[in-house]
Amino acid sequence: MSNRAKLINVLLMDGEANGRVKATISNWIGVVYKIPRGKLSLCKGRDDLNQSSVYFLFGNPSHKKKDAVYIGQAGIRKNGGGILARLLEHDKNPEKDYWTDAVVITTSNNSLGPTELSFLENRFCNMAIQAGRYEVKNANDPTPGNITEEKESELDEFANFAELILGVLGYKVFEAPAEIGEEAVFNHTSNKKELPSLPNKDGMKIGQYVRTAMRALSQSGYEFTEEQINQMCTKEWSVEHFHTEKVFMRKYVEGETSTKDEKTGQVRFWSEVFVFGKYTVLISKEWYQNHFDLFDAWYAGL
Repeated sequence: MSNRAKLINVLLMDGEANGRVKATISNWIGVVYKIPRGKLSLCKGRDDLNQSSVYFLFGNPSHKKKDAVYIGQAGIRKNGGGILARLLEHDKNPEKDYWTDAVVITTSNNSLGPTELSFLENRFCNMAIQAGRYEVKNANDPTPGNITEEKESELDEFANFAELILGVLGYKVFEAPAEIGEEAVFNHTSNKKELPSLPNKDGMKIGQYVRTAMRALSQSGYEFTEEQINQMCTKEWSVEHFHTEKVFMRKYVEGETSTKDEKTGQVRFWSEVFVFGKYTVLISKEWYQNHFDLFDAWYAGL
């Protein structure tokens, strides 16, 4: 996501800071609600809460050091109900008694179908697990589904805005906690940032695996040198490390850098930006099955 200024509209629906909140961003179709558990009944009759949605249940089970989050999806039912009906079911479920607030991510035009819901649920769940700030209560790993490159790019942008609003509402669910004391972020033997663990490959496609790993590396504060960045932006480097001429990395300048190939116009890079020290880059989205081991080998050598 770009670092340009953004106008976020926050409506205190009950006229108080601890009540229901509705948040939107100018020129974005997404609509985000924060709903305290005790105020679910006040939401009856709202058409956009009878739509499909991805949602988060936030809370803190007793005696737990970490806050907890459950990430789910809700489609439209035959009786016309949607996300609100699902939240009311969770309200009555003793196994989910820990949650105190729900955050709902829907759209102004009810455009989230099963494919979009599965992709977003999978992305949010994996990012939350990788960050490690919250205890993720999902019992099953949601599947990302099969989507086209065009749809993936569209949903990436949608997810970036949703993540921004979650942070504004105070939920840093995708941000790794700062490490202190003996678990400091510096590895004293190498004077480098400690590398985050690679994600679990189970059920992951190679592209999703690489992007999840690079996102965690960026969020950890890892820094590449100018020489490393320049090398990783060349075909020669990609051939040496990944046996492909598809360039691994492209330097990013706001308003100037494209995700497309200059000659063919084909999208070659994810629209998500990654920051490594003073350098902001795009990462290639063109990966193949044999790259799992090659990527792991490169990552292990950092």
